[in-house]
Amino acid sequence: MKNVIRTRHSLIAMICIIVIGLHNPSVLAQTPETTVNDTDILDYDESHAQSIDQQIMCPVCPAETIDQAQVPIAKQMRQVVREQLAMGATEAEILAFFADRYGQAIIGAPPKSGFNLIAWIFPIAVLTGALVASIFVLRSMTGKPIISATLPTNEIDSELQPFLELVDSDLGLAESNHAENLPGGPSDDG
Repeated sequence: MKNVIRTRHSLIAMICIIVIGLHNPSVLAQTPETTVNDTDILDYDESHAQSIDQQIMCPVCPAETIDQAQVPIAKQMRQVVREQLAMGATEAEILAFFADRYGQAIIGAPPKSGFNLIAWIFPIAVLTGALVASIFVLRSMTGKPIISATLPTNEIDSELQPFLELVDSDLGLAESNHAENLPGGPSDDG
């Protein structure tokens, strides 16, 4: 009998927890927020809205766009993008809307004008310069002839010839008896 009462009390407690939990707003925190009613559905392209979301930085999240961020302000900004698209605003108008309210830093990519043009040109110029330098280095490496370790006697510098003859004579390697003085060469004994 005690087991039946315990089971009944456990079941009632679980039902109360579930009912109370469903009425708690924090349980619904992860559900998407939609402020547009079914009767208010307006025509806009969701993929276009998502591409705009990818261009607008979240003002409270470091290095995240509003399509990545899950904070309430990012959700509100995504909703504003959709509302403005539904009203017929262009992409440039929506970006200008956010830039007016949050500053130019809210736009993910710098505008392609003025001083910001350097941010677009500099990487391309560096990449092009590195490619040209690589081509010159490769050409200079393949264009040089291979230098032999031993030079023919006719290519030896004429200024060095007297010194070479002096070394040969000190070592006993004069050309007349060159073959006789080499180890393993012919000798007088034999």
